[in-house]
Amino acid sequence: MLPFLLVMQAHAEGSSVSFPFFTSVELTSSDGTPLGEDVAKDAPVKITYDFKIPDDATVNEGDTYSFTVPEQIALSGPITQDLMLDGQKVATVNVTADGVGTVTFTEFASAHKGVGGTFSITTRFNVEKIENTEIVKIPFEVGGKIEYVEVHFAQPEATNSKTGTYDAATGTITWTLTLNSNKTTITAGSMLSDVIAPGGAAGQTYVDGTFKVTSGSGTVYDSLTSTGSGTFSYAPVVDDSSTTGSLAYEFANAFEDVVTVTYQTKLTDPSQYFGKQVTNSATFTHAPSEGCLLVVLPAHGVPFARCADPEGNANGLRG
Repeated sequence: MLPFLLVMQAHAEGSSVSFPFFTSVELTSSDGTPLGEDVAKDAPVKITYDFKIPDDATVNEGDTYSFTVPEQIALSGPITQDLMLDGQKVATVNVTADGVGTVTFTEFASAHKGVGGTFSITTRFNVEKIENTEIVKIPFEVGGKIEYVEVHFAQPEATNSKTGTYDAATGTITWTLTLNSNKTTITAGSMLSDVIAPGGAAGQTYVDGTFKVTSGSGTVYDSLTSTGSGTFSYAPVVDDSSTTGSLAYEFANAFEDVVTVTYQTKLTDPSQYFGKQVTNSATFTHAPSEGCLLVVLPAHGVPFARCADPEGNANGLRG
């Protein structure tokens, strides 16, 4: 195989060839080194195609081969390049800004057998088309079929939120936690915990059987029937003014979907909260971070969440 010098040239028209021109493809850093782990979604990337005209193939001047650059690869504009071998032009490559590519063969390609080499494009990943999954499989047309190149992209922090609604008729509060709303990868063994506070006459207690985990595919766990995956526990505490107990749930499986967790608490004596705030704090622990989800229900009934991030900065969520 011989590398080709790439220079500018105009586009030619022709008939489409039937053989698979690209035989393999590789993604590397722009300097040719392996991409490695935790690749930035907008990182520079070099696409290197190996190609060959089969010895038994008939190629006429002006014949073309079409290909597509995957949408996960961003192009800043159209590309026009010549493939040169020993001072002779073998073909012209044209790629539109949308990634539609055409290889147009010359008379040199029609007169020589077994012409092969490499063709490279240096550009960037398309951050708008990279999903929030640990491994993204990028499809390429090589060897007459679709092959996938796996890239391990760096994952963003999961986006989580929590709200609470109060039912004055029953004195119960329904807490709703929305986990991983930006659909990143959450590892198996992640833990959700909540110390129900406070205790005593002004306390709130967990309502047995109300803890439930759901996702887009349906119910993940239901404490009412003790069915589903994961491990749930609730440990009540008596004679403690700071808490009435704590609940915990461990996710058995990794997930990349949005997950909703709901459960209820009941105010021991609602009259203790007339004109006052009701608070609840849950913690979602997962690699690589831990997030606090604290919701305050003021006297006027509008939920307001306020937590401290790992740097000690306060952040608010209004729902």
